[in-house]
Amino acid sequence: MIKILLRNILFSFIIVIIFFVLFEFYAFYTTKIYYKKMKNADIKYSLEMHSYEDFYKYFKRFLMRPVENKNSKSEPILIFGCSFAYGDNIKSNETFSHHIAQYVKNPVYNFAYGGWSIANTLYQAQNEPLLKKFTKEPKYVIYVYTPVQLHRMYLHVYDPGDNHLTVHYDYKKGILKEVKPSLFLYSLYSIKKTDKAIAMYKISGDNYKFKNQDILTAYFKETLKEFKKYWKNTKYYILVYDNEKDMYIEKIEKETDWQVVTLSEIVNIDINNSQYTVSNTDKHPNKRAWDIITKPFLKRIGAL
Repeated sequence: MIKILLRNILFSFIIVIIFFVLFEFYAFYTTKIYYKKMKNADIKYSLEMHSYEDFYKYFKRFLMRPVENKNSKSEPILIFGCSFAYGDNIKSNETFSHHIAQYVKNPVYNFAYGGWSIANTLYQAQNEPLLKKFTKEPKYVIYVYTPVQLHRMYLHVYDPGDNHLTVHYDYKKGILKEVKPSLFLYSLYSIKKTDKAIAMYKISGDNYKFKNQDILTAYFKETLKEFKKYWKNTKYYILVYDNEKDMYIEKIEKETDWQVVTLSEIVNIDINNSQYTVSNTDKHPNKRAWDIITKPFLKRIGAL
């Protein structure tokens, strides 16, 4: 009886191991090839991705929006952020960066991309060689912030089935430390990612809120510190693509040199109205939204 029980336990254990190995192989394979096609009107690509470094090289070569006013000798303007700044599902000549270039003579670089957060900008500030090669300090660094970015700081580095690559940092005792991507034991990382994402979507309790205020502020502080290593005279702005400053942004404004501008300070529009979004279901800003927002924003920061 005991032998049969042990044999059954051993058999079950072997089955679990086989299933786990097959799952890991599947996760590894799909993660390598899931970048196949993008919905943006003017970009299609395929990619086998093995590291942040590979992704950013590919991003600069194929995904990055065109540099506006490229031949200008003026100080550049740099845009960072997520799909809102990048311009998901709109053409390059409809984006925020293109609209800025219609009002100024400065070259405008769009370093944003879909699914990103301030964590990606911190990674770029620490690792992007292009940022250190500008012959002139940027006149402005503009980060486009949306509240949905908050939970992304807790996601694992890979997100199969979606066109995202999120950079992950551990936050302990006020210090951010980058966690390198790993494809090993992917399922366990997925569980960890999901737990943290759920926790972020269900923020409750003053202690938990305060903890997340700290981490968001830490990201913006650290990013600013990296930028200021080589750009001491640049002006740094956060454009909050929302009508209110939440507690997280208010804390950043009080404790850092980032200057904050919300939409309600410069325009009076309902950002969820379909006339300002890509579609009824896709809430990314469309050309009309940037038509209305860009000029007042540039006036607000003193660019006009």
